[in-house]
Amino acid sequence: MKPRLTFQCTFCTETFSRKYDWQRHENSLHLSLERWECSPDGPTTTDPNTGQAICLFCGESSPSSEHIAGHNPSACQERSFSRKDHLKQHLRLVHNAKLTDLSMKLWRTAQPDIISRCGFCQASMTRWIDRVDHVANHFKMGCTMNNWVGDWGFEDDILKTIEKALPPYLVELERGTPFPFAASGKPPDSPRSAYELITLELAYFISNHSDTIGSLPSHESLQLEACRIMFASEVTFPEANLDSHGSPSWFRDLLLSSDEIAQQARFAPIRSSTESRLSVLRVKGKNSLFEECPLESRLQAFMRDRRMRGLSEVSDGELQKEAGRIFMQMESELQTKPEFVANWLIGFLYNSTNWISDFRRRADLVSADDSWKLPSPGNIAWSTEPTSVQTQHDLSWVNNPSLFDGNGWSFGEQAGPSGASMTWQANEPDKNADQSTFDASLDDFTWLWSDDKSPPKIPQTTPSPGAEGESGLRPTWLGPGIYVLNDPNHLPWFAREMKRWVKAAMSPNNPICHVPSDEELRHQARCLLYNDDDPWNQTPADHAQWLEMFKKEVGII
Repeated sequence: MKPRLTFQCTFCTETFSRKYDWQRHENSLHLSLERWECSPDGPTTTDPNTGQAICLFCGESSPSSEHIAGHNPSACQERSFSRKDHLKQHLRLVHNAKLTDLSMKLWRTAQPDIISRCGFCQASMTRWIDRVDHVANHFKMGCTMNNWVGDWGFEDDILKTIEKALPPYLVELERGTPFPFAASGKPPDSPRSAYELITLELAYFISNHSDTIGSLPSHESLQLEACRIMFASEVTFPEANLDSHGSPSWFRDLLLSSDEIAQQARFAPIRSSTESRLSVLRVKGKNSLFEECPLESRLQAFMRDRRMRGLSEVSDGELQKEAGRIFMQMESELQTKPEFVANWLIGFLYNSTNWISDFRRRADLVSADDSWKLPSPGNIAWSTEPTSVQTQHDLSWVNNPSLFDGNGWSFGEQAGPSGASMTWQANEPDKNADQSTFDASLDDFTWLWSDDKSPPKIPQTTPSPGAEGESGLRPTWLGPGIYVLNDPNHLPWFAREMKRWVKAAMSPNNPICHVPSDEELRHQARCLLYNDDDPWNQTPADHAQWLEMFKKEVGII
């Protein structure tokens, strides 16, 4: 454990020996005192040195109207930012630009006065500098974050701008964990690939969507969110070339296969850390999100194998079939049960061929006239609404698990949207081919898109509210999830799952309906976070302030 220095961050576990370092840390990593406005007075200004008009997005002198239009100056859905790096990300995604010295000077404004409170003496303050001096004096007199009571006292609009922060009353509890959270540090673990990161975040999005709306998101909503996740991750990597996104991947091409949805994602507000499952959307050890993408390398390996066997022509259907198998292999290696997200990705994969052309250029492939063809994208009507009956009917060829066999995808006679019979037959695989890459089992794959013309429904479960490691009323198809416990983003998830369990325990439909005791709450919290009831495992429920606030929120007191 690191030594505890005099000045302690009120947002994370870092400590400092100098007041200046402490103040700078809180302002730079947690709560910025500056605001940034994208082009508040238009995309051009007068260069003070030359007197000529200058483009604020790239610095070009006397820019033409066509040049300005190329920066999409009217496309901003979000213009105000609390951090300079957020403005830089916005410029990169929406305007294909960098922050210049002149625009940085013109677009920066001061943050309005911030109202706060002291957790040591409950004093209220209206200016940030007053808070700095006041709290610093408490630290000089020997106070620690263990003495802090309550929250920071910020107003709601300020709370929305805070980043990478723990509630102040949980800072001391976090300090005693094996990997205490520090905003300037790096998480001890991360997803291993872009596929794992994106599917984890999509599952989290689906969970929030079903909790707030009570239905599954539409295909377009999922693709839009997948693009937002990808862009939010990619802009965190430094890029000298604004058009570059690192290493290529057909998985990236698939997610961006709709130009309209990709543009919506670029122009939408940047996905914040509070929307995410993980506060850091990066893969440790990689310089770009799709660097050494295993999905790309495996499909390329498939093509090399085909060439070695003298099969130079590869159909779109064969590429789709192999890509679907790679998705299933990834799920098998992640030791997760592939259900909704993998289900959607495979349906999406077979609905689109737009991603294949870029992969062919990279692999220098020759397209063949298919001897078997999947339904064309024009015959599959993905609805903007997830409850569309037409969508269910058109996807009946995907819904049937019997379409899978041990070696590949076998399509027999299926009824098309018009009721006509269509026959698709996969080419028989070479029996001498190496099947070591085709070992992902499809036996446990559960299709959530029903084929009986009914809208897709969220599978309901009724587990015992006392079941160890389970959270009552959580859909089993979402699973308990994997969280980095020293990531502050696990706290909202933890509180939501605890509320779900309390709701189940107190439900009048529960045969053992009762109000959970404090010990029951602590026991369930340990099972939820650690899948273990060892009392040495500490959780927020072991903190008196958190427990009291939680009990008030759920109606226990």
